[in-house]
Amino acid sequence: MTELSEQECATAHLLVGTTIKQFHAIVRPLKFRVCAKWFSSIVGTTRLLHAKFALKGAQQVRLCPPTRLGLKKEPDDPGINRWRPKPYNLNLMATLLRRLCPIFALLLAAALCFCQAADERQASLAAHIQKAQEYLSQKRPDLAIPEFQAALAIDPESVQTQGNLGVLLYFQGKVAEAIPHLRAAVERQPGLDKIQGLLGLAEVRTSDFVQGRKDLETAFPLISELKFKIEVGLELVSLDTQSGDLEQASTVIAQLRKAAPDNPEVLYAAYRTYSDLSGESMLALSLAAPDSAQMHQLMAHEAARQGNTHAAVEEYRKAIAINPHLPGVHFELAELLNSSQECWATSTVGMQVFHLSMVLA
Repeated sequence: MTELSEQECATAHLLVGTTIKQFHAIVRPLKFRVCAKWFSSIVGTTRLLHAKFALKGAQQVRLCPPTRLGLKKEPDDPGINRWRPKPYNLNLMATLLRRLCPIFALLLAAALCFCQAADERQASLAAHIQKAQEYLSQKRPDLAIPEFQAALAIDPESVQTQGNLGVLLYFQGKVAEAIPHLRAAVERQPGLDKIQGLLGLAEVRTSDFVQGRKDLETAFPLISELKFKIEVGLELVSLDTQSGDLEQASTVIAQLRKAAPDNPEVLYAAYRTYSDLSGESMLALSLAAPDSAQMHQLMAHEAARQGNTHAAVEEYRKAIAINPHLPGVHFELAELLNSSQECWATSTVGMQVFHLSMVLA
């Protein structure tokens, strides 16, 4: 078995140290820290072949300095060498080094191949994103969708790519295909109000009303774009009305009217919501107190709204007979008589009733 000379040991140590540094420089940026540590542990024993040593027999060395080599310090005996070296088999180290060289070469080759593959993937991803942006600038979303899909196959964790693909699929009418991408973007980055709003609309269109309502309710207060806020809000009003939650619908209507007071869609939705709420209140009152003064007053309102002044006057009189101090009933009757020409010939009597109501109040 061949022994190593001083120069061979020094050269081996230098080569191994250089190899370790190069391997770490390649692998660590790629987050292969486990492989780097394993590689270091394999070749760690070869660091025993330090450049500075003195031969002690045919197969032993004394390493200097002993730092990080596991040597024991004996400071209490100044008559001997302060450092007591451990013996090592140089022939065994040489054999180990020769056997490890192919492993070093394979690991380095694999790291280099991985670096090259990663660079190619990044270049391909950038190319697909650039093509998709070009197609969008040309108003060709149908061509941009395959490019975003190819980019997503390379980097499925990209929130921007997931969101862009989901939006394009939604507006291309592929609502069911858009939902997974929109949901992935929202889950990875909460607070995307437009993406979550589109997700809620898509879920409602695919009959997932429960989850769609949750997403719409979450996104609605965060949306700043007026047009999209109106769309999301009206969808919420529709869902609340269908489920019978008119109070929640009226709350959304109030926010929409504050944001867009002159929008026809909002005003019509408000009319429908308040009319339904009025009908619900009328039914509840008729069941709770059908012969109360308030019920007759309500019936008078409905008769006057339908133009039946005579029936309205009769209901007002019934309400006053039950409760003469009913708030507002005398004023409402006087106003009705003052604007009517069917019950009395002139409005003088109506004014007299009005003055009487002011005295009673």
